[in-house]
Amino acid sequence: MFAFAPPSHKNIYFDVLSCQPVFSSHLNAVGFPEEWLDGSLQFAEPVSCHRAMRQCLQLEREWSRAAGDGLTARVQRLLYADPRRYASLDSVANTLCLSGRTLRRHLQGAQTSFQALRDQALQDQACEYLQNTQLPIADISERLDFSEIASFRQAFKRWTGQSPSVIRKNSSTSLLPLKKKHKTPEFR
Repeated sequence: MFAFAPPSHKNIYFDVLSCQPVFSSHLNAVGFPEEWLDGSLQFAEPVSCHRAMRQCLQLEREWSRAAGDGLTARVQRLLYADPRRYASLDSVANTLCLSGRTLRRHLQGAQTSFQALRDQALQDQACEYLQNTQLPIADISERLDFSEIASFRQAFKRWTGQSPSVIRKNSSTSLLPLKKKHKTPEFR
């Protein structure tokens, strides 16, 4: 069922879907037999599933911190999306079509600062890399736009009170308050 009028190429829908589509419906919907839900997935692969689950959890954390339409949320989304590209207040301000001074003033009005938002995004991403990848600390440092590994270690210790190597060793200890433990689905 499609909530739009039949397009000029409506005949292709039958070829692709192997059923007669309904157009101009009050909603978009796909129906299938309930027993299909009990079947096993033909191409199920547990490692990929686990990786996808971890990625979803990371995105959930990032989006929950950067939820909303306000300017602060827009800044956070940019910082999470590409910490290297948006390393400076001016680069973020230019992307948002603002002056650096205007952006700084709006963030002060929201009782935060660009540096506080950037540090939070970098901390979250550093923890994600340390807990869920085997990337060397030097690579993590570079991905987060630190010119020296020592600078990254110092900043990480300032953010968390612990060194990156301690977090890596104790990856079951969560520094991210929104991290949830999910069971990986079992496949038949």
